[in-house]
Amino acid sequence: MSPSPRDGRFSLTTRAKALLGVGRSAEGIECMSDAVDMFFAMDEHYEAADVLSQLGTAHLRLGHPAAARDCWLRSVHLLTDLAHPDAADVRAKLAAMVSG
Repeated sequence: MSPSPRDGRFSLTTRAKALLGVGRSAEGIECMSDAVDMFFAMDEHYEAADVLSQLGTAHLRLGHPAAARDCWLRSVHLLTDLAHPDAADVRAKLAAMVSG
């Protein structure tokens, strides 16, 4: 019996965080982007939005504000469509970026 893609669906996100934590930024960003794509392919829009928010934070910490903004905008649109309360947190990140 082969494992289901759902069995490891959070592995990419965990690996991305580990890579970012040890300074392997390009690999971490790529892995997190792959996780977003995977969650969209699995029709898990909340998970995609959550990872997009994390990806935006990673981009901002790495000095890529335009990429951070793009990720956060995608995340807030998904969360708003889902009527999820986390949309407010992502909106706050966007607002802080504009005022900061």
